Amino acid sequence: MAGRPPIRPRLAWQERPPSRPRVAWQEEVGAPQEVTSPPQPNQVDVAQPPQIDADALPVNGFLSGYMDSIVSFLGSPEKEESHKIGFLMDIRDLCDTSRRQRSPMGLGVFCRRYELAENIEVLLEEEPRDQLRTALRQIAMRAIAELSAVEKVLEGKETRLLQACFSSVFSLPPEVEDMDRYLYLETMRSMDNMLQALLLNSRASRVSELLQNIFQVWVCEVWASQGLFLTLGMGVHSGDRRNEARQPHLEDPDSSSEDWLKPDVMLFAEYLQPPERTDMVLVFIEAMSDSSTFGKEAARNMLNMVMGNCDFWLVDVPKITSSIYKTLERINTAQARQSVESLIVPLADKCPGEVVSTLLTIAPPGDSTALALWEVMFSVPHTLRSVLKELLIQLRDLKSRLFCTYLEDHCLVSLAMLAGSDLGDREFALLYMAFRFLKEERPAMLSLVLTGIMTLSQTDEMARKMKVMLPDLMWVLQCGNKAIKIKALAIFRTVMAQVQREEASPIAVPLAGFLLPLFDDELSQLRESSISLFRHLMKMVVWKDKREMKNTVRRGLLPLFFRMSDQVQSVAKLERDRSRAQELLSQSLPYLGDAQASSREAAVRFIALQPLEQDREPSICSLAAQTIRILGNPREQPRSRWTLRGLCCWPR
Repeated sequence: MAGRPPIRPRLAWQERPPSRPRVAWQEEVGAPQEVTSPPQPNQVDVAQPPQIDADALPVNGFLSGYMDSIVSFLGSPEKEESHKIGFLMDIRDLCDTSRRQRSPMGLGVFCRRYELAENIEVLLEEEPRDQLRTALRQIAMRAIAELSAVEKVLEGKETRLLQACFSSVFSLPPEVEDMDRYLYLETMRSMDNMLQALLLNSRASRVSELLQNIFQVWVCEVWASQGLFLTLGMGVHSGDRRNEARQPHLEDPDSSSEDWLKPDVMLFAEYLQPPERTDMVLVFIEAMSDSSTFGKEAARNMLNMVMGNCDFWLVDVPKITSSIYKTLERINTAQARQSVESLIVPLADKCPGEVVSTLLTIAPPGDSTALALWEVMFSVPHTLRSVLKELLIQLRDLKSRLFCTYLEDHCLVSLAMLAGSDLGDREFALLYMAFRFLKEERPAMLSLVLTGIMTLSQTDEMARKMKVMLPDLMWVLQCGNKAIKIKALAIFRTVMAQVQREEASPIAVPLAGFLLPLFDDELSQLRESSISLFRHLMKMVVWKDKREMKNTVRRGLLPLFFRMSDQVQSVAKLERDRSRAQELLSQSLPYLGDAQASSREAAVRFIALQPLEQDREPSICSLAAQTIRILGNPREQPRSRWTLRGLCCWPR
């Protein structure tokens, strides 16, 4: 794992071996034991794994040669790369030959006496983390696979060996040269075979425990190193070559790594019990608070996999909900927060009562982290209704609190009553007017309630009922913060689209006036939303309200004209729809050259050129100065094609 200190067990070669090593391991041999599995040369027999007894070991020329070579390496003070590879091949071949010749007795004694597993671990940790130039890693993992067939030799040592193997592989850089591609592929396949051998050679009672260890170490090592992108990019799928046709490759940037990663994880996860699956989900969630970008990306992929199979993974809803809440407090990036927050939706869909009860229990009233989770649940229609139903039950008894005051909680209860009741338009209006919760100056409560109203208004029937709320929403536009105003504008747009023109006209005129100050707001989303709504309001006015609306539109022409140069293109595009403003503004230019000084002064002040000579942008200063010079020369003044009569024209 990342940050784990190097493992340095006592090495067998640090002590001088017996002067006659064969005697040392021959003293403990006994009678042979039959093994029924057929031989499989040069690979791990994963179909019917043999179990090698450690009671006896009849020595023949082949086995003694391997053993002598192993002991010789351990006793040598100098160990070059070729010697290390030879040592690992001797271990591999010793176990393989013993199994194939059906003479494995006593091999465990030798392996434990000379600490072969520990020495393999050390060799893996000594490998450079930034390059793959030899076959040492793959041979080491093949040796581990063969050792797994020797009874009890690896028991209790698997986790450290897995850490050494995964760390050695996943820490490799993602960029590979063509000449190294074969080594990368073969190393990954060797790791694949090793994992299969560890599982298939394990006692049945230890399979679940070992599988969980493999999964946990794999996930943690992948997150801890950017080598994840090596495994993803290389497209080395766990298993055999039959899957290569569907693997993503470095040459195919459009391939999705998650498509082939998910089956591997599910292959492991199918062996996990429900509590173990929950533990895995908690690990994924916790990893999103990792400071490493690579760790977050891997965890995000795992969470996406979880959300794709919620019934399988989301077993302990209260425990996972609590983990989401606690982890969010430590996440400081928007993308990571969004990934974790989104997991609350399938949880609430599955068990809304447990999610609501858990959040009300663990979160202090008015807590911002919990409010963020409520906002997410309130943004999804089917989730919102089930959550509001539970809130209606749990907040009514006054034992639980979502906000800091009972008044705020009561506003939420009122919304739940409106959403959960099958009321007609009149009954809906009477129930809302009895509470009028939109008039409460409570930003946190108001924001959550508006999110719920936005979601509920997505159905035409509910949007029509909400016309009773429009006067109070105009008050929200005056008093709310920017985020609240954006939500209010979205609700106005949806509800006004469902209201008859005769009913909409009396609301459209004053609402248009409330929108004018928002045209110049510093938040581009607020500018865009207000201008877009303004355009729709102009079409909703009936004849009796047109004169008043015309005056409001004229007041908005100049701001609209200047917003045609908005750096946010979506805002500028909306302004260009008001191109009539530019034509009307050109009528002011002749007055800049009028014979009366007072008229010229008024015109200059009108278009505010003088202050722009001191603007912090050099281009604006230059343009202002140039325009003022032009205006000072009557011969250079453009002639207007418009008259004062144009000011009275209704924009079409």
